[in-house]
Amino acid sequence: MAHTLGIEGFAFTDLYRPEGLARLHQRFLSTLRADDAGLADRYAVYAAGSATLTGPQESELLIAMAARVSRFVATLFRVEAQAGAQATKNTSELALFEFKREFVTRRVFKKGVVDRPTKAELGPLDERMNVLLQLGFGADFPGPDAERALAEAVITLMRLERHFAGQSPDPHLGARFVALRTALLSSDAGKAAFGSTLVGAEVDQVKGLLALADRWTWARATFTHTFHGWATITQPKALIPDKLVELKVPDANLPEAFEGPDSH
Repeated sequence: MAHTLGIEGFAFTDLYRPEGLARLHQRFLSTLRADDAGLADRYAVYAAGSATLTGPQESELLIAMAARVSRFVATLFRVEAQAGAQATKNTSELALFEFKREFVTRRVFKKGVVDRPTKAELGPLDERMNVLLQLGFGADFPGPDAERALAEAVITLMRLERHFAGQSPDPHLGARFVALRTALLSSDAGKAAFGSTLVGAEVDQVKGLLALADRWTWARATFTHTFHGWATITQPKALIPDKLVELKVPDANLPEAFEGPDSH
């Protein structure tokens, strides 16, 4: 039993023999066909060298195949639980990457954006943003794992924006916005902060909430150290190729720091 693998009919010794690997490859192909005949057909044409694919098409095919190979290998070595745990952990990080890419980089610190808030506006922005996070998303700021809480809240708003704009419809998001709007208007503080924002078309209401998050994030990043250590907010410094190394030019009026052997 110690020498068996997670796929019936195979042992560790098969991994060291060409004929064993050939059988394993055929088992993978048969498993792939049973699970997804369409993908199996596409891969067979590609593997035979008779497919004409663009770069994106080839990438999409290989990514789809990679997921199948990963699943097959996890079963082979009996590590499905560990692979699942790692996948869950990786998925939980996607929200942070999306927040940084789509919101922080492409909105908050987008080049050419004007009408940025002043330092004097930070107080009112803080008040409204705290109400949004607490009532709308049940998150305190600052609080435990504030970076993730902020990221998930903003991503939800961005998905609502795409939904109501018709770019990425999702039947569940309509109900999510109704719940969010109801929560924000459930208290006097919420009505004072968002009574004038949550009117009109749904897409405009969401845009108003995103504008608040945008201006607040910029002001906090610019005027405070709130986001110190946050990988999602920290922006890379501009790279100036001719200033990668500090140059020190010697003073012509000073004696040479080094004299050669023939100087005397």
